[in-house]
Amino acid sequence: VVLRFSRAHECAHHSTEEENKLNPTSTTMVKTDSFGGCTGTTFTTSTKVTKYLWEFTGKYSITAFTTDHPSQHVTLQSRTSKVMIKTYTKGTPEPNTVLDPVDVEITWLMNRLDTGLQLVFHIDRLHEDCH
Repeated sequence: VVLRFSRAHECAHHSTEEENKLNPTSTTMVKTDSFGGCTGTTFTTSTKVTKYLWEFTGKYSITAFTTDHPSQHVTLQSRTSKVMIKTYTKGTPEPNTVLDPVDVEITWLMNRLDTGLQLVFHIDRLHEDCH
């Protein structure tokens, strides 16, 4: 029996938003005329901010199969989750990735289960190869 652990993730552009952010400080210019009067003008600045929204999807699965029939597998667990990511740069925050599955051979372990599904084995600590 083999357990296969698979995972993949993808990141797709969802939308782009632009907004103007006001600078929290302002500048006031005061002019004095020849009669002693003052006039003032206040300036505020803003910055144009572009936000990029990305939909990140992660997937994983754990399947079991026998080595002689790998196409006849049983899915033990699988999940898909999605989250939105906000960035201020146009490049994708995560590349689309499909990682090679990891196969774990568990036949030896399965052969040591008793009728109550308890794992039964013995370590001979007196054997000369046991460190």
